[in-house]
Amino acid sequence: MARPTPPTTQYLGVTDPISIAQPSASDLKSATELEKVLRNYNLFESDEESRKREEALGKLNVIIKEWSRRISARRGLSDQYTSETGARLFTFGSFRLGVSGPGADVDVLCVGPRHLDRADFFSDLLEMLQACGYCTDLTAVPDAYVPVIKMKFDGIEMDLLYARLALSMIPEDLDILDDNILKNLDDKSVLSLNGCRVTDQMLNQVPNIPNFRMTLRAIKLWAKKRGVYGNVLGFLGGVSWAILTARICQLYPNAAPSTLVTRFFRVLEQWKWPNPVLLNQISDGPSGPGGPHKPWNPKINPKDRMHLMPIITPAFPAMNSTYNVSESTLRLMKEEFTRANAELSASTVGAAQWTSLFEKACFFQRYKHYLQIDVMATNEEEHRVFEGWVESRLRILIGLLEKTTNVQYAHPYTKSFANHPTPIHTHIPPAEQPATTDTPNTTTSTDSTNTTTTPATPTTDPSTSLTSSSTSTSTTSTDVGMTPSEPTSATATPTPTSTPTPTPTSAPSSNSSTNNTTSTTTEDGAIPAPVFTHLSHFFMAMSFSIPKPGATTTGPQGQTILAPRNVDLNPAVSEFIYLVKDWNGTTPNMDIKITHIKQTQLPKFAIAEDGSPDQLKKLLKRREPAAPTPAPVAKTVSSPALPGLPGLPALTTTPLSASPALSAAKAAPAAKKVKVDGDATTPVAATSGSSSETPIVNGATPSSGSPPLAASSEPLSTTTPTPTPTPTPMNDVISTNPSAFDNEIEELAPTPDAPMPQARTSFGEKKAAPVIKLLRS
Repeated sequence: MARPTPPTTQYLGVTDPISIAQPSASDLKSATELEKVLRNYNLFESDEESRKREEALGKLNVIIKEWSRRISARRGLSDQYTSETGARLFTFGSFRLGVSGPGADVDVLCVGPRHLDRADFFSDLLEMLQACGYCTDLTAVPDAYVPVIKMKFDGIEMDLLYARLALSMIPEDLDILDDNILKNLDDKSVLSLNGCRVTDQMLNQVPNIPNFRMTLRAIKLWAKKRGVYGNVLGFLGGVSWAILTARICQLYPNAAPSTLVTRFFRVLEQWKWPNPVLLNQISDGPSGPGGPHKPWNPKINPKDRMHLMPIITPAFPAMNSTYNVSESTLRLMKEEFTRANAELSASTVGAAQWTSLFEKACFFQRYKHYLQIDVMATNEEEHRVFEGWVESRLRILIGLLEKTTNVQYAHPYTKSFANHPTPIHTHIPPAEQPATTDTPNTTTSTDSTNTTTTPATPTTDPSTSLTSSSTSTSTTSTDVGMTPSEPTSATATPTPTSTPTPTPTSAPSSNSSTNNTTSTTTEDGAIPAPVFTHLSHFFMAMSFSIPKPGATTTGPQGQTILAPRNVDLNPAVSEFIYLVKDWNGTTPNMDIKITHIKQTQLPKFAIAEDGSPDQLKKLLKRREPAAPTPAPVAKTVSSPALPGLPGLPALTTTPLSASPALSAAKAAPAAKKVKVDGDATTPVAATSGSSSETPIVNGATPSSGSPPLAASSEPLSTTTPTPTPTPTPMNDVISTNPSAFDNEIEELAPTPDAPMPQARTSFGEKKAAPVIKLLRS
């Protein structure tokens, strides 16, 4: 007699769970401590705020119903039919998942029948929202990748989307997960529906929703503290982190939140990318493989094979939520997974381990080299639009830098800094622009013009990519760091990255004082240059990998050549600036500037962002100029007449013991050499020319004059001293000490008044000038 087969338990996910063990007493205790730590970070909204959100959604629903009734009546439908076919509201995102915190926005989807057009949504409804009295900061972006109305409704920030279904009426019990509602829909409606469908499907795939929510709160806090949160810049957004958390919940269905967090980092540290993360099997939809909506499938779609870290959404059509991830950001996230797993490797995880896990990453203390991207505009509206556009393109700059020789990776900072002095920058010719003094609450800049003929630099042409070259004029300027209290750290509004971001329908204010500068004319009839009164800064850290001296590599023809020991950022930055300015939404009131700076040249507000007063004091101390050495009293003597030569002119000499050059050489310590990215240091003997070295900027050393001659008892030689060779002029060059070797870079404290190497391209030129070149040897 055959033994009966025991019933099998059905688990969620594409594989069986790793462990179904129940939590122990220590696991529950650790979960309680984790919740206490999370509450200390103020991640849970109060009951009062939750009630306010519900009331705001109720008021918005009333407006949506009235809008639906008006449009239906205009189409000739009866009142009874109109009441039955009205639009419906659905929520998604963090609010629908139940993990929204204080001040978080609410993502809302409006679903309407087929007689309510998208044009009605962005015209009639927009007018009703403007007149309702609840809306502020109302902005409509109808031509975006996912069309959206952004607003602050009754004090709550909301993103309102619209999907037009191919139905004559929208039932009250509409199943948003039914794949059949996608039939005969346009792509915009499918993308708008995707947020709600993914959120609801994700909750259906989680075995324990309360544990999932607590774990997700911890993971999102960790990602933000470690600087790896944000889909626009190539990290992971909220949806991606939620899918990863849901997958860990499937693998450990009965585990406590503390255990889920520890297993989260253990699993992801060992994950073999680009193997995809899936919550369920990918479906072909109701129309089958030949349907209009193509799901993610690397076997068929070549573009899907290029994804480095695929995390697939669980609802049809399946999409990769991490298509923006680059090699640099993937490497950084892997490093963070390893660090977090090491922090939680102890047998018992308590409050100390949780606090250490959520320690903020010190971005501005980690690297030696940075790119500062300044985004400027003459008014607030255009600055907001241009800032969002530049932020959405920064991932392209990361890809260009990754292809640059000897660049190891680029690390973008996930937040921007806003600063609004008046004026920030004016397109006044440098010869006419006076140098301003450093006063509080202002941005001090000193501009100098250096016109040089540079080698042919490729620039982008609309018809032929990177085929033209030019001789350019560059302006090098120095932006003096501002006090920490001036700017406020803020995250720029994410912009869809698949298509260019259109200009919002709301026009800039007509009474803006900055707009008047572009409409007036000077006495000679010329239009004056714009005065930029709104500025924001993005920062990107650079990590270099310089080969050893004598190292070889393979040339373009397969021959063996010496490996280059220089880093040329010029082509990548030039192409990026061109792509940014070649956008249809760019106006003459917008500009962008990219600057290579060292850690010691970071603005004060950037250093203060790391929250380390000691580090701020240390870097500011390194910037302080050394006390000037008083010049010795010179003595004039006449040289004796030499045989066969006329008498030499009088010479100004200085006693040997009083020579400032030798005195400085004795007092100066050995020059500090550090390797890129914190490698081991190697001391190098200091040169006897000056107490401190200054990098060569624009191909010329500071004009400090010739060193005085030393007095000697021996007759003066008639041999003419060999003049110091002048370096070949180059455009916007930072040259390190030629004696640098073994992956070393000269770490020099910048001279306070020395110009910082920067690069600007005027708006009128589609052809970007050569920007930055960092020479190594």
